[in-house]
Amino acid sequence: KSDVFADNIRETPQGLRFTVTTNSLRFDADLNVIGRHNINDALAAISAAVYFGLSEREIIEGLASFRNVGMRQNIYRKSGMTIIEDCYNASPESVLAAMQVLKGISTEGRRFLILGGMRELGDYAQKGHFDCGREAAAAADFLYVFGENAEYYIEGAKKAGMNTERIRRFATKSELAKTLAQTALPGDVLLIKGSRAMKMEEVTEFLFGEIKNEV
Repeated sequence: KSDVFADNIRETPQGLRFTVTTNSLRFDADLNVIGRHNINDALAAISAAVYFGLSEREIIEGLASFRNVGMRQNIYRKSGMTIIEDCYNASPESVLAAMQVLKGISTEGRRFLILGGMRELGDYAQKGHFDCGREAAAAADFLYVFGENAEYYIEGAKKAGMNTERIRRFATKSELAKTLAQTALPGDVLLIKGSRAMKMEEVTEFLFGEIKNEV
């Protein structure tokens, strides 16, 4: 019922494609990010663009040129795998949103969720990690965890019935990356997420090194 809205939404490992309708325009648009929540932000930008008189072509090109900054949802493709690095920060809300991204991606492969601990949760730390672990059971085929409070991710996933053979906690990020390199296959999607203090982007770096050494 909004003046500007999106429908016909399609999600792929490459990003989002959707149809935009305004009072005077209807066109297809592409975003080089994943996660349906990003469409809301795009619609706000489109509304401003329409108000200021930008053309359909200018809007389409502007959306297609958007890139996230920092460590927010960097997408890499290595050895046939799609690796989503979302390591800017983490809270229970953002981890749950990231899981929906992973769950929504269309793939014939398997889904790996690699989670670092979340910091600064205070008394909510145990429940926050447990709840995310419980949701992970429905979002991923494999759950690999690292860092402070990661044991509660595992408790939540097991409580939700996730196969215990597909859940692992690692003492080091290099060991985690080595296991990923040995387990993940072409077509699989890997999502790496954690609080800034966990420096989970190092998992990506180690993984790239493992893949290079195997080649």
